[in-house]
Formats: sequence, C-alpha cells, structure tokens
Amino acid sequence: MKSMNVLLFAVFLFILACMSPSTAAVPVANFTGTPTTGPAPLMVTFTDASTGSPIGWAWYFGDETYMAPWTQMNASAGWTGRDGLSSVAMPNGNIVLMGGFDGAGFKNDVWRSTDNGTTWTQVNASAGWTGRYYHSSVVMRSTGSIVLMGGNIVDGDGAVFPFNDVWLSTNLGTTWTQVNASAGWSPRTGHSSVAMRDGSIVLMGGFNGTSEFNDVWRSTDNGTSWTQVNANAGWTGRDGLSSVMMPNGNLVLMGGNTSSGYVNDVWRSTDNGTTWAQVNASAGWTARYYHSSVAMPDGSIVLMGGNNVTSPLNDVWRSTDNGTMWTQVNASAGWSPRTGLSSVGMRDGSIVLIGGFNGISEFNDVWRFNPVTSSVQNPSHTYTLPGIYKVALQVYGDGYNSIRKAAYITVNPSGTATVGIYRNGVFYLRNSNTGGIADITFGYGNLAGDVPVVGDWNHDGIDTIGVYRNGVFYLRNSNTNGIADIAFWYGNPANDIPVVGDWNGDGIDTVGVYRNGVFYLRNSNTGGIADLAFTYGQPGDIPVIGDWTGSGIDTVGIYRNGVFYLRNSNTGGIADMTFGYGNLAGDTPVVGDWTGSGKNTIGVYRSGVFYLRNSNTNGIADLAFTYGQPGDVPVIGDWNGL
Repeated sequence: MKSMNVLLFAVFLFILACMSPSTAAVPVANFTGTPTTGPAPLMVTFTDASTGSPIGWAWYFGDETYMAPWTQMNASAGWTGRDGLSSVAMPNGNIVLMGGFDGAGFKNDVWRSTDNGTTWTQVNASAGWTGRYYHSSVVMRSTGSIVLMGGNIVDGDGAVFPFNDVWLSTNLGTTWTQVNASAGWSPRTGHSSVAMRDGSIVLMGGFNGTSEFNDVWRSTDNGTSWTQVNANAGWTGRDGLSSVMMPNGNLVLMGGNTSSGYVNDVWRSTDNGTTWAQVNASAGWTARYYHSSVAMPDGSIVLMGGNNVTSPLNDVWRSTDNGTMWTQVNASAGWSPRTGLSSVGMRDGSIVLIGGFNGISEFNDVWRFNPVTSSVQNPSHTYTLPGIYKVALQVYGDGYNSIRKAAYITVNPSGTATVGIYRNGVFYLRNSNTGGIADITFGYGNLAGDVPVVGDWNHDGIDTIGVYRNGVFYLRNSNTNGIADIAFWYGNPANDIPVVGDWNGDGIDTVGVYRNGVFYLRNSNTGGIADLAFTYGQPGDIPVIGDWTGSGIDTVGIYRNGVFYLRNSNTGGIADMTFGYGNLAGDTPVVGDWTGSGKNTIGVYRSGVFYLRNSNTNGIADLAFTYGQPGDVPVIGDWNGL
C-alpha cells in the first residue's frame, strides 16, 4: 500500500508539472547585423546572439508597413459568440479566453488554444468566479499565473451590477482561487489593467453604473492587495478604454467613453501609473470605446476596432512613438466591424483577435495578423529606401524575450554622382554625366583663393557645396548663393588640403585636412582636435576620398604620378588597391558613384574633359565628355538626390 501511495503521488506531481507553466530559463534576445550602414539597396545579414536556447524568432527590421492582410483562423471557434470577454497570451504560446456575454447570459467558462486560435478546448465550464463581462485579466510572465479582476456580474435575482473581486489561476485557467473578495478599488466594469515589467499590476478607470473613474490602483502580489497610486489621474474618468505596457516600461492609455462622450486622447505614464502626461489630445483615429490595443515587440502600438458614436469599427491604427503620432494601416481589416473584442500579442510576434459584437449579434470568430518580416534564426534583409532603422528581435522557447536596437541600420541614398566645375567663385553643376550647359549655376566664395568642397552636411541625400578659405570651412545646405549655414576653423591655412567624407557611417559628411602625408579627420562639422589622425602617403600626393567597398564609410586614398593608392580603412598601412589611371602630370583626380551602385570609383579631369571609370581598375574610360574648360576646378556630387 505504501508503494502504491508513493506511485500515486509521483503521478500527481507529473500531472501538476504538465499543467503548470515551466520554470526553465527564459531565453534572452540579442543579435548583430553586418553591415549596419551603406547605400540603398543595402543587404544586411543578421546573426542571432540570443542565449537560453530559443526555439523561435520574430524579426522586425524597421521598414514594416503593418499593411499585410488579416487571416481568419476560425469562423466558429466552439465557444459561443460573445463580447466583453477577456483573453491573455501565455508565455508558452497558449491563448486563454475567459467569460463574456453571449447574448443569453454572462459566462464563466474558460477556453484554451495552443495553435494561435485555430482550435479551442474548454478547460473549465464553470470557473468558480461569477459569470461576467467587461472584466479584465493579465498574465504574470514570471510565473505564468492569470489574474482576473472585476467586471459586470448578475446576482440571483437577475440584477446586473459591477464587482471588485480578484481571482488567480496558476494552471493555464483550469482552476481558480479567489485572492480578494473586495479589492479596495470600487466595483467597476470596462476598466483596463496591465501587467508591468516589474511584476506589478496596474488597474485604471472603469464604470460603476453611475460614474466613470479616473483612479489608478497597483498590486505587487498578484492581485491579493492593492494600493491607490492616483485618485485623480488627470485624464477624464472613462470606461471602455484600452492600455498597454510598452517594452520600455511606459504605460500608454487610449480612448474610451466619458460622461460627455467618446474620446480619442492618449496619455502616458512612466512611473507605473502614478503620474500621467497627455501625449495627444486627438490622435487621428475616430473617438471610440471598447476597442482593443496591443504593444508589439518592435515598440509600436496597434489599435483595433471598437465603437464610435454611430457604429462599430474595423480599422487598424499604429503608433511608433509611444502613442504620440498615429498612422492608419488598414481602413477595413477584413474582420467584421465590432466592439467589445479582445486581442493578444503572441510570443511569435503576431496578433490574435477574438470575438466581439456588431450591435446585432456576438461573434465567435478568430483572426490573426502577422507583421513579422522573418522568423528564421539568422536572416538577411535588403533595405531599399534611405533612412535610419530600428531593429527588433523577439525570441521564445520557455517564455519569451525581446530586444530593440534604435538607429541600428543607416541606409544612405544611392543616387548617382554627377560632375560640376568651380570657376572664379561660381559653381556650374550638371545633373548628368554629359556635356552641355549647367543645370545649376550660382556664385559662392571669393573670386580667387577659395578651395571648393562638396558634401551632404545634413543627411538629406543631396550634396551641397562649400569653400575652404585660409583654414576656415564655409558650408551651405543648399546649392544656392547666400551666407554660410555652417562656418568653423579647422586646419592650417598655410598648406592643408581640405577633404570631405562620411568617416563613421552616420550618413553625414564631415571635414578633414591632408597635411604633408597625414590625414586629420573630424566626425562633426565643428572645430576641434582630429577624431582620426594617421599617416598615409607623402608630401606632394593628392588626397582622394571614397566608399570603395559599399560599406557606407568613406576611406582615404592618394593619387601620385598617375597612380591611385586606395585604403579600405582610415588607418595607415599599405594600399588595398593600386592601379594606374590618367597621365603622369596635369590630371586632377575625381571620385564618385557614377552608376548608383553604392561604391565610389575614380576618374580624372584633364583640360576640360572628364574621363570616368566604373571600377577601381586601370583601363579606358567608361565615360568621357567635355564639360568646362582648362583651369576649372572639378567638383563631384549628387546635386538632386536621384
């Protein structure tokens, strides 16, 4: 008998372990990308560096539009159609659905899906808590516990009234324990609650049948006890609001119904709901309540559906800046317009939308949206548009974790460089590498003594001019005459040769000087000491600057007696590329991206004729044309950003 008892106890422990969330280590997301800067189109290879043995990956490369279609996972999910339900996404990837109103009565059943809402299993037909709707629930990620709070319930006489009880499930919604019969906050329905990253729960707003609330409460013990952190939060009292906890720990609250009508304002708290700031008084989406919202692993917010003054909605909006600005990504998402819906953000980066009400009937359909660009471990991605991109990765296994790297990828414009000449204080610029009359003509600088310089000083994708005069740079942000937009001392007036390049790959060209075989380079267009200083070449060499590899970083070279000596890094050493091109004397070297390939190649200017090569090799010119006249100083740039 004793051995039988031991066996039964072991079986019990095994069953409990299977039902309970795992306590294995949660994966920790990390990654690297190569290269992180360069011209468009830029292909980046990403390498997963996560720890904790993840089994899945959700990559956001920063250029997602969130305009992909929604997919119906189930047209009739098994549970009765309902609104005012609540649902949570578990750390193990399950979805748990609780309660709601199905048109016939308030529900206290619990259902679970293990396949993103495609199929459902009832895990409890009567969970112990009274049937209710417009309650709220959260999942505690560290323990996998579900906490359910308040909502409208019905008493034995059929009267409907709000409640303020709190219930806890530690086994994916199968069984429930009441942890507080009267939580301290007033009984309410249509409130919102969020599990914060510090393990606390924050509960906001709601309605008691007479008045809307704007108080905020917090629990640090899974809903057992509560502390009021703000009795009057600043936003108008409301129910039917939605709220999310952002990856950075901010709390964002959106819309709802007030005593004076529906609202579309957005508020943010950075201290667990204690204080609030309005970030948008009218967010662009129609004022609404009983909508739904999800915080995404890439740090954006997605808001869906709800009820406006006249009808339910099925539009979708997105904010990438903690709720300050919003963009409509779908005017009609495919699922029927509805209010009282529920949505969850899944560990694989998708959104699952569940149920709702269109004013006539309740829904029991399930829809899924997946904005993830790649789900492979080590993907490659090609950026086609210039810009600065945030990259995010969410990994999952036993739980999930995400990381975001802001401004991680810089994609520079890949426009074609074209020629120009500088003559007696006047620039004559062409928008094509052909002979002809100037497309842009303007005076800038003195008639004699100034040295022209060209760069993208403000990262707008257009190269503009400047002059170097007696140790001072005078730079313009447009190809027009006028006073300098940027002026500063740098270098030695006696014998320095000015150079310009993007030395750190941030998309902004900055200056330097070449002095007797030494480069002195600055990473900002200001005076000061050199950020980079190294010897390359010898006195009498002519410096040349270009992105020889397409890395997005300009590096140095020199031209000596008809030979180019180019380096792939801004360091001293031997040349990475050496080849002859041009005559021994009299030619002026030029550098540009003549084909829009993202790589700079060389050329020479000789007595009013340009001879340009499309590769950094010797050979005959790929382009040869007359522009200017002997004695002119050649300048090269992308004057129109094309």
